[in-house]
This record gives sequence, C-alpha cells and structure tokens, in this order.
Amino acid sequence: MERGRRGTFDNSTVAGILEYETMSHSKKSPAGTTSSLPVLPPINGTSFVANFSAKFRSLANSAFPANVPQKVDKHFFFTVGLGTNPCPKNQTCQGPNNTTKFAAAMNNISFVNPSKSMLESYYFQKSNGGFTDDFPNIPLRTFNYTGTPPNNTMVINGTKAVVVTFNTSIEVILHDTSILGAESHPLHLHGYNFYVVGQGFGNFDPMKDPAKYNLVDPVERNTIGVPSGGGRSSGMGMRVGLIKLGDVVNMLRLELF
Repeated sequence: MERGRRGTFDNSTVAGILEYETMSHSKKSPAGTTSSLPVLPPINGTSFVANFSAKFRSLANSAFPANVPQKVDKHFFFTVGLGTNPCPKNQTCQGPNNTTKFAAAMNNISFVNPSKSMLESYYFQKSNGGFTDDFPNIPLRTFNYTGTPPNNTMVINGTKAVVVTFNTSIEVILHDTSILGAESHPLHLHGYNFYVVGQGFGNFDPMKDPAKYNLVDPVERNTIGVPSGGGRSSGMGMRVGLIKLGDVVNMLRLELF
C-alpha cells in the first residue's frame, strides 16, 4: 500500500485563568493588579510530559497500602495506534489517500460496535452478534514499533474480547506506534482500577524493562494516556505505557478514545 498524508494534529488547545468576581462586601484586589499566565511547555512537549508523569506516586501508607500484585499470572502486550480501512463506495474519506480512512486499532484490530450488549452476551452465553473471545494477547504481526512503519496499514475489524479467570493478576503493556502519526491515546478500563508501574521510550524490552517497575507506590488509575513519542524524524522512539491491574477481573475491556 502506498503511504500518503499522515494524521492531522488539532492545535486548538488553549490555556486561561478563571478569576471569580469580587463580592461587594469582600476586599477588592488592588487597582491595576493583573494575573499572569505561567510559562507552559509547548503543545508538543513530549519530554516535559514524560518527566512530569514519571514523578506520579500513590499516597499509600500503612493504613491504606498500595496492594500491587507482586506475582503476575498472565501477560498481555497491546500495540495502540492508527491504521486504515477502505473508504466506502460513494463516500469521501480523509485518510492517507482518497481510497482509505483512518481507523484506531489495538493489536491491529479496530473495534466494531456489537449488535447487543457484550456483558449480556457473555453472562447469558449468547455470543452470536456480540463478540468473540479471541483478542490476541500479543500483536498478530511484530515489527519495529519505533522504526519505519509497515507498508500495509490496513486493520482487521472485529468485536473481540480478552476473558481471564476470576481473581487473576494480569499485566498489560500498552505500546504506542507511529504507523500513521504519533498521537496520545487515552484508554479507560471499565469498572476497575490499575497501577501504572512504569513508562519509557523505545521498544519495550521484556528482559530488561521489568526491573525498572515501581512495585512499591505506583499511582492507581482507571484511565491513562498512552502518549506520543514524537516524530520519527527526531530520532525519538515511541512511548511505552506499562500497566499492571490490581483488581480481580472477569472480562478485560479497554476503551480507546
């Protein structure tokens, strides 16, 4: 597939100061005083975001400890990024070229809304029209996630889920890619919190990187951004998001916004 234009960036983010109106009986601010905006990092300040996020820690103490699983029962590796789908007939698409449209994907699978509730399908064992439980634990095809993107950017469309046994401790590696542009990808886990035990740049190394995990006081979240790692022209690798879930899970459902 011939690569064309990449995804566009919405450069419309603004910053401002909200100042409450002074009540008539309150002491008014001295005349001529104004509030000044702080010096903010640039809109593409990936390094600043990485350094700031790496400082996050939980407020755990002896009364409210961070119960981070020290033993992992199951490991998952999910790539996150943009791919393409064919442009439907008689429609105008704004993908990399006139014959394709952008599609968000995890492990190269783009989510398709089911015809019925996924949880209803699962608990009543009515999978027809709901989902299949064959979402891959690792990418279907490996490549250099921080290097030259593959020529074929087409995704697979489907409604697939990861189902794990009750009371299983799992670890999920969320790895950004730059197939059609490096972007920040917010993800949300329904109904459960998880611990963010590490993050970094470059391709994840399963032999070396786990030694850098924070298993003592990691921040606990239910939503995280798998952030952009900057353009490939800068020589900077894509950002790696490492997540460890700290709760029992019946069905793993991550939403990509």
